[in-house]
Amino acid sequence: MTRHHASAGAPVFGRVGSGSAWRSAARAEHAPIRLGAPIDFHDGLGAGQRRMMVGAVLAAHVVGVWALLQIREVRDAVAEAAPMFVRLVAPPSPPEPAT
Repeated sequence: MTRHHASAGAPVFGRVGSGSAWRSAARAEHAPIRLGAPIDFHDGLGAGQRRMMVGAVLAAHVVGVWALLQIREVRDAVAEAAPMFVRLVAPPSPPEPAT
């Protein structure tokens, strides 16, 4: 079974090849930008099904966070840690008085 990967045809650093990579790079300097093809997933899901799965996973995480926040000890720990995150950002230094 072969795996198709985007870097399979890419030149390897330090390897001396036929020089076709250098010629294509020189031509690409003036070539118009072409958008690549959409990513081909091998999970058997269509675009709509994949979006539904991402939404379901996101919803499960939101429900999990909500459920954890229903526990008093977790709420207390989050309330205790929240000011620490604010203190990680240094306030701007006050302007120096003119003399």
